[in-house]
Amino acid sequence: VLSAVDTVRAGGMFFASRIRGKGGAGAMLPSGPPLAVPLTEREKEIAKLVAAGQMSKEIAAKLNLSVRTVEKHRANIMEKVGVREVASLTRWCIQAGLVDT
Repeated sequence: VLSAVDTVRAGGMFFASRIRGKGGAGAMLPSGPPLAVPLTEREKEIAKLVAAGQMSKEIAAKLNLSVRTVEKHRANIMEKVGVREVASLTRWCIQAGLVDT
């Protein structure tokens, strides 16, 4: 219970195990600004371009990278920020201040 209180005090969120599903004491998830997720400068650059609607081939040409490299960066970014869809990544980029609306 004390760790849950400490997590909430620090700005995080606590989910009881019955909400989270199986597991012990519950899930403690960090909260706060999206850029608490550590992205490299290259990942930020690619995230901005993806959020702007550019395709991997276009990004690759613009940054002088292979399409596979861009796709790998995109997959890493999406895993780091915890999203599975480009629309969710775009929303995350807006919330993080990487792109303007």
